[in-house]
Amino acid sequence: ASRRRSASQAAPAPTAAPSAPPPVSGSTAPFCGRVGFSGIKEPERLARYKKVVETLGGTVVESAEDLVPGAALVVEPNPLRTVKLCAGVSACELVTPSWLEASAEAGAFEPLEPHALHGEQQSKGVHWDASAARAARVACAGCLAGHTFVVTKQTTPRPDELETIIRKAGGAHTRPPFAPPACLTNLRTSRSECLLMPS
Repeated sequence: ASRRRSASQAAPAPTAAPSAPPPVSGSTAPFCGRVGFSGIKEPERLARYKKVVETLGGTVVESAEDLVPGAALVVEPNPLRTVKLCAGVSACELVTPSWLEASAEAGAFEPLEPHALHGEQQSKGVHWDASAARAARVACAGCLAGHTFVVTKQTTPRPDELETIIRKAGGAHTRPPFAPPACLTNLRTSRSECLLMPS
């Protein structure tokens, strides 16, 4: 008679399918340990903040591409309109330096939300509401979801940086040449141009 295989000899369970990548936006993911910085002008203060992140076990990220749901971007009130700011507003929590000050004092990362950038902000003459932007990020799939941008060769910021901003806001992008549909809308900014059309 054939012997039954013991539990230890049983065939291995099928490997679970890889999990889906985190959403571009609309996330309430817990803090993942990634911290970026934008617009902190004083080198000594920036170095001190980075040291706090590393001491507490976090990771300093330098690229806007690395700003994911659960990350934090440390900015000053009325932040400079950088690529990281434009990407981070759609992808992660924007916090003021008070978060790192409180974390250093506590010896552990403090919750992000009490230190979130909030209220009306001004960035190079552009007025925007950080509280409304945060609420929109948590509530929706991204302000550019459902749109595809054709990014031209000469843009400010650079085409690759502009594409990162678009992706972080839930949009898609492509490069010329392309056959423009009749409904194409031309969007222009100072020194940069991109084309918007429904996906």
